[in-house]
Amino acid sequence: MAPLELGMRELGLRRSGNEVWRWHLDVGDPGAYPEIFMGSPNPNRAVVDPGAYPEIFMGSPNPNRAVVDPGDYPKIFMGSPNPNQAVVDPGAYPEIFMESPIPKLSLVDPGDYPKIFMESPNPKLSLVDPGAYPEIFMESPNLKWAVVDPGAYPEIFMGSPNPNRAVVDPGAYPKIFMESPNPNRAVVDPGAYPKIFMESPNPNRAVVDPGAYPEIFMESPIPKLSLVDPGAYPKIFMESPIPKLSLVDPGAYPKIFMESPNLKWAVVDPGAYPETFMESPNPNLSLVDPGDYPEIFMGSPNPKRAVVDPGAYPKIFVGSPNPNRAVVDPGAYPEIFMGSPIPNLVVAFP
Repeated sequence: MAPLELGMRELGLRRSGNEVWRWHLDVGDPGAYPEIFMGSPNPNRAVVDPGAYPEIFMGSPNPNRAVVDPGDYPKIFMGSPNPNQAVVDPGAYPEIFMESPIPKLSLVDPGDYPKIFMESPNPKLSLVDPGAYPEIFMESPNLKWAVVDPGAYPEIFMGSPNPNRAVVDPGAYPKIFMESPNPNRAVVDPGAYPKIFMESPNPNRAVVDPGAYPEIFMESPIPKLSLVDPGAYPKIFMESPIPKLSLVDPGAYPKIFMESPNLKWAVVDPGAYPETFMESPNPNLSLVDPGDYPEIFMGSPNPKRAVVDPGAYPKIFVGSPNPNRAVVDPGAYPEIFMGSPIPNLVVAFP
């Protein structure tokens, strides 16, 4: 069993179904929160005690998602919803520093690197060679996350926390470039394009033609992330690392301004505010008033992410895979939209 899997089991998480890395929380009150919405589709997704903290603060759906001991650290500080989510030793490092809100979240060896430095929620996210760097750089928290062979590389490069996660041949391509954390995420030919530019961690994320636009700027780490027309806007600016991040109308606002994969990620109403200000995948992520905005634009995968009232809004837009991710009542709403693969990984748990 891969080290990461063992570690997840020690945290009370178990793999479910045929998904490579889909975990359910076995600790805490399952009646209250049967589904744990991890900040990241990577192996170090973690959740706080559902009984104590209804909202799970993911470190990030990206490569540096991490989880602190729910008993000790209720909030998880993501480095980023991007590909380099990672987790530090909860005992040693309560706060996780994301690398980026993009899908390449990864984590550093807690013994070697206590803090994870995000790359960026923008197009320059990338992952290091797993052989050289134990830190896993995730591309996106959405469903197309992919992972390398866990046996070969303990660090899993998730494409997404959703159903279409996949992995590239670890022997051939050490780095996994996710397109999107959503179900339709895909990756370019690793042989032809070593870097995958995600469009969004949401289900309809897509990537521009790698030949035409080498750098993909994520719109948001939330599940609804998407990018502007690649023909019109080659660069995608992520909104947030949570799965439901989305950007303003690409026709109207080609650039999405992220605040940071840190704690201040946030998003304003795209109709009202062309620029989306993320709070951050860090601890102070927050969202607009659910009463005013049915969709929650998470600023970050950090601990302060929150969701709108499940009664009012069936879909949960997570701001981040960090500590404050939250989910609607699983009984009422089977699909959970994570904040991002980048910071906004999102996964649906029927």
